[in-house]
Amino acid sequence: MATTLTQTAAPAAGVRDNLNFMQKRLQTAIDHNFLSAYVPDSINDLPRRRHSTTTVASQVAALLFPDFTQVKADIHYEIALSRARRVARQRERARVHSGNSHIKNDAIASETQGEWLGQEEDPISLDGPMALPMPVEIGTDDDFQDVFQFLHLNLNPKDVLSPEKKDMRDELTSTLGLMPGAEIKWNTPMVEFKRGVVYDDGRLDLCKMVVGPTHIEKLLDALERNTVVTQFLLGNNVISTTGARRIARFIVDHPERIETWYIAGNHIRAPGFQLLVDAMVNSSRITNVWLKRSGIL
Repeated sequence: MATTLTQTAAPAAGVRDNLNFMQKRLQTAIDHNFLSAYVPDSINDLPRRRHSTTTVASQVAALLFPDFTQVKADIHYEIALSRARRVARQRERARVHSGNSHIKNDAIASETQGEWLGQEEDPISLDGPMALPMPVEIGTDDDFQDVFQFLHLNLNPKDVLSPEKKDMRDELTSTLGLMPGAEIKWNTPMVEFKRGVVYDDGRLDLCKMVVGPTHIEKLLDALERNTVVTQFLLGNNVISTTGARRIARFIVDHPERIETWYIAGNHIRAPGFQLLVDAMVNSSRITNVWLKRSGIL
């Protein structure tokens, strides 16, 4: 009697796209040695080889490890997924700890000195100036377009300011609004833009320019091929964990590029710092890190 051979049907286009999407999420984590910045929260959505999801998990495993047998691919898939999920769990615990730290501190205060009875029973002086945070407004695309373009061109201010480069300087002044000058105290050559200054000693000064989470991606993209900037000064720019994640990715990709990271006052809490630390510890170039006025706990 003839033997009939059967083969599993290829997944439909929509299913195949979903499998590829799942594969890419884990592949990115594997390629970057499971650094937290490259492990998305959605890693927990990937299927395990259990019950109803076994088939899907095996299909993703085959995409990840095409040179392995199915059994070997399944084993390596489970190992990689477990490692990625562990990183995601650690990050989530850090988030929870960050969110609950004020509760813990309040509890300690209550145990040591008792609960405050209120302004009527235990009045506190309200004399003195009103303390308000400095209001900031995130800049627009137009605010940063010129300085980002200059960074992308990888130009040294000293070259632009030299007498023989007058034609280039005039063109950049016309197209990018470049304003040539020198630092007041140290006389360091610099070029200034609507929001931001680039010095010829390697400093990029965007302090209080308020890049925010909206423009941090474009800023780091502009620095991808820039070899001039070695001092990254981004104080008071409210980039949050979104910015920390992008900076961490940049450090992983270019560990020997930036020497100083001044990222004080940026609304970065514990989860964001975990991303930065995981990236920075592998860089031998970084010697200066400023993190003041940040909610680390």
